[in-house]
Amino acid sequence: MDAANLFRVEDLPRMKGILDEAFDLLGGDIVLAHAKDVQAAGELRHVAAGKGSLDYDHYLSLLNVCGFAGPLILHELQESEVAGSVGFLREKLKVAGRAVAAQSN
Repeated sequence: MDAANLFRVEDLPRMKGILDEAFDLLGGDIVLAHAKDVQAAGELRHVAAGKGSLDYDHYLSLLNVCGFAGPLILHELQESEVAGSVGFLREKLKVAGRAVAAQSN
């Protein structure tokens, strides 16, 4: 699953619905997940995770709900961005885990 690849600029306002639909269709078959982000500056660009507008809270929550426990692959980033993106994702993963735990209670 590479959530950032699901969007065109005009799709960004419908991000949550598009992510929901993608996971409804593919959630049970996901074996690898990517972590990059999207920025709209006239056209859509892929950037380092945490540097754009991808709804990571929702994306990571959906990965948890569908039982995904595989790798989360960072790409579209410079070496100097790795620590920031890893820190961003670690925080988001904590939030997503709490959200899933609250849903199951």
